[in-house]
Amino acid sequence: MWAQTKIEPEALKSKPDVPAHLWAYYRTFLTLSTRRQVGMAINPISMTDIVAYMDKFGTPEDDDEKFVAYIVLMDSAFLLVHNGRGKRGSVASDSRGETPSSSRR
Repeated sequence: MWAQTKIEPEALKSKPDVPAHLWAYYRTFLTLSTRRQVGMAINPISMTDIVAYMDKFGTPEDDDEKFVAYIVLMDSAFLLVHNGRGKRGSVASDSRGETPSSSRR
């Protein structure tokens, strides 16, 4: 649709720039993200799928620990946003506007 209208969607205007040295991790995250289970909420990428990917394709820089850490961190951020527990750059709040720490006071 963007190709026909020439109007850039808001999502594309605000997309983050991925540094060149992290593209391999980002592409891998996108690939693995299609393997996640979806039920009442979007679930994390399974460690089984991460290890299977590593076994088949290897890892950038041949650093398995860094690879797993990056994928898990990206997945955690993705889940916070997509499961409604947070917004980019903010702390999650409930319908009353209270954050988890403010409701404990």
